[in-house]
Amino acid sequence: MTPLLKMAIPFRPVCIAFLMIAGGFSWPAFSGEVEVPLAVYDFSRTMALSRGDEAHFDDALSDLMRSSAKGDLKTVSMDALNGYLDQSFLYPTVFWGLQHEASSQQILIERLHRFDHFSQEAYGLCLKFRWLSSNIHQFAALCQSIGDALWKQNQDQMAGLWRRLERPPERVRLSGSDALLILTESYRNHPFSEARLRGLIQQLLREDQQDLARRLLVELLEINDEALWDTERGGVYKDLVKLFDVEVPDQRGSLPR
Repeated sequence: MTPLLKMAIPFRPVCIAFLMIAGGFSWPAFSGEVEVPLAVYDFSRTMALSRGDEAHFDDALSDLMRSSAKGDLKTVSMDALNGYLDQSFLYPTVFWGLQHEASSQQILIERLHRFDHFSQEAYGLCLKFRWLSSNIHQFAALCQSIGDALWKQNQDQMAGLWRRLERPPERVRLSGSDALLILTESYRNHPFSEARLRGLIQQLLREDQQDLARRLLVELLEINDEALWDTERGGVYKDLVKLFDVEVPDQRGSLPR
């Protein structure tokens, strides 16, 4: 893969990003434009699937299990795993909607575990579904560990991979400070990181970007599944939730509990 950046991220901006994430730094200056990736939520995912839609899932699942020697995921063939995931990418509303997302996530996790070692192919699969799946908490930690290991090996090749996706995420451009630029870049390069996403949301709030912060808060809560339902009982993101006039789950329609 052709390197997308010629130099690693300088030490000073990295230190600033960590300080911002920790809430111990502020940056007043207006700087320029940043580009923030967002998950594209299809509200039809909360609706009942048609018979034709269900047939896509049923056929893919049947093909998958027919390849299993013992009727479980551990013995499913690699070709069948890949075939299911290919179909899920073609029909995300069906495979990654509320009805079948749990099955699709488990199948994705099984495929990731089949890689011999952390590889760009494995991380490419993580990124492929990062902004496509409604809830990513089941595979977020695994994908973050894969990405962090690869980042240590070659930052040049890792930076900007999200731009090369076959189906890239929605992107929002906005004006902001150097701090917002740095935190956005850090999050884009590590999109499964709770700490980086939280730091970005907090900076968006400092710069009066409430609407975008709301949307990203939903994604943050989906990375940490338990935090989503613990907000009313002093959960880890209660400080962010209290900033909004509406309850966070309502931002995306009906979220499964």
